[in-house]
Amino acid sequence: MQKIERKAEHIAVRENGKEARFYFGQIKDVLELIKANQVPDGRFSDDEISLWEELKHTLSEIK
Repeated sequence: MQKIERKAEHIAVRENGKEARFYFGQIKDVLELIKANQVPDGRFSDDEISLWEELKHTLSEIK
């Protein structure tokens, strides 16, 4: 299996207590990880990992 490489050029940084905002490239990277059934590594922010977890959970409920 080919490892998914991060393509997004921006990592959205948020202040404590504010909701996360994502660039389209970040969302595409997270979706590629899900598609390849891979876990995000240290190159992904905590918010991106949370997005990955939420999407995986939601998509598993749809199946």
